[in-house]
Amino acid sequence: MAVSRDQRPESLRAALRGVERMYLFPVSHAISDVVATAKRAGVRRVVVLSGAEADNDAFGSGYQVVERAVEKSGLEWTHLRPGEFAGNRLDWAERVRTERVVRLRLPR
Repeated sequence: MAVSRDQRPESLRAALRGVERMYLFPVSHAISDVVATAKRAGVRRVVVLSGAEADNDAFGSGYQVVERAVEKSGLEWTHLRPGEFAGNRLDWAERVRTERVVRLRLPR
């Protein structure tokens, strides 16, 4: 379920009826209201798709805002902080097809 800017977070209440765990995509718009609505609807745990840079939100990603709102809610929570997804590496596709190898230099 997605919440657009023109929707009211309280309109989620009916959609959340009977939901114990919620997966939350990191959009910071009205996040505190969305989390409070989920709590009132009976949600017990929120899993947040966050980002590796959530602790240092210098890039303005909004991950930190979402994580803090969930943490302050009193709900059980899990933050998933993937560095990147395989779909972000489509530039590897030709090497995977031809060489069957992926080379990536990682910092030490």
